[in-house]
Amino acid sequence: AFNPQDSDGSFRRQLGVPPDRVMVGMVGRIGLGKGHVHFIDAAIRLLRHGANAQFVIVGDAQIPEESTRLALLRRQVKDAQVEDRIGFLGFRHDMPQIMRGLDILVLASDAEPCGRVLFEAMASGRAIVATNSGGTPEIVRDGSEGLLVPPRDPEALAAAIRKVVDDPVLRQHLGRAGTVRA
Repeated sequence: AFNPQDSDGSFRRQLGVPPDRVMVGMVGRIGLGKGHVHFIDAAIRLLRHGANAQFVIVGDAQIPEESTRLALLRRQVKDAQVEDRIGFLGFRHDMPQIMRGLDILVLASDAEPCGRVLFEAMASGRAIVATNSGGTPEIVRDGSEGLLVPPRDPEALAAAIRKVVDDPVLRQHLGRAGTVRA
C-alpha cells in the first residue's frame, strides 16, 4: 500500500492546501515523549519566518493523560494564531494516501525504538526529518534518507525542516533514497 506513486491530490484538496505549499506532517499517537510540542514549536518558528509550509498532526489521544496533552497542543497553536497552517487531523484510516500527500514526514520523538512511520514514509518516497535517537539512526541515515537532529531541540528541528522545505531537489533526493532503502 505504501509506494512512491504520485498523490492524486485528494488529501491536499480535502485540507484546502494550495499545490505550491510544502506539506509537513507528524504521524503518531499523542503520547509522552513523541515530541509533538517540539514539532509545533518548530512549525510556529518557521511560519513566523515566512515558510511556505502547511503542518499537520495525524493521530489521536488514546488515554486521558494524552487527551490533556492534546488540549495543551491545540492551545499552543491557537495562542500563536496559526490554526490555519497547523492542523490536527485525529486518527485516520487512509495512511497510504496521507503519506503520498505529505512532502516531509517529521518524527520528533525523544527515543523511538523502531518508528514504523519511518518505513511507511520511505516506501512512499517522502523526505524525513527525525530525531537522532533510539533506533531512528539505524533506519534513516543522516543526509541520505533524511536529516537527523538532536531530540528536544525545536530550533534544530526547525532548521532541518526549513532546509528541506526550501530545497525541492533535496526533498526529491531524500525521498528517492528512502524508497531504495525501504
